[in-house]
Amino acid sequence: MKIGIDIDNCISNFDDTLLKEYLKHDKELRNTGIINENPEYLRKGMFDWTEEEEKSISACCSGRY
Repeated sequence: MKIGIDIDNCISNFDDTLLKEYLKHDKELRNTGIINENPEYLRKGMFDWTEEEEKSISACCSGRY
């Protein structure tokens, strides 16, 4: 069996799936939506969450995927 890694995310749509979960989490917190359309990466600066709020979604979603 061969196992490969999708480095550029063209096979899977994990970023889209993760973004959907982040948007759900945002609705539960403040419902302010995306405040930065062009963040360095998804977890850094896209939403106006505190560090604790960001950690809470990581803990929440880590078992789903």
